[in-house]
Amino acid sequence: MAYIDAAEEQTFVVTANMEDVYRTFADPEVIQRHIHDLESWSLDAQGNAHWIIKEKSEKGVRFKGDYTVRYQGNGTDHVTWNTVTGNIKTKGEARLTRLDVGVRVDYREEMAPDLPIPRLLATVFKPIVAREVRKGILDYLDSIKRSLNETRG
Repeated sequence: MAYIDAAEEQTFVVTANMEDVYRTFADPEVIQRHIHDLESWSLDAQGNAHWIIKEKSEKGVRFKGDYTVRYQGNGTDHVTWNTVTGNIKTKGEARLTRLDVGVRVDYREEMAPDLPIPRLLATVFKPIVAREVRKGILDYLDSIKRSLNETRG
């Protein structure tokens, strides 16, 4: 098994109010609406989100994400998340700044699926996997931006 990592960092402005933007990054109920390949999700007794991502197959390698993430926030303008268990490591943060025209979001995420391949093959698959992981993060952020720019507050 080999973890192959990718990262995305963006700063963008949305027109929604601060409370809606905060909830979008802190509340798994809202987060799940923006994950395109989501098969199912649930909350555990500690309030952590258990995500199951639809299986993908690329170049003969099959992978189905199954992981639990803890989201923590200060209630107003900063959210962090980290993997608790599972076959995808993720960590990141969203920092929010209220502006006259909306909210600036400083977003950073690192994600690494644990692929069922020998470590030696990881170097061959890294470009393909990193591209797919980044595409997933970008699709997620695009969905969030569309949603938050439709909400005026």
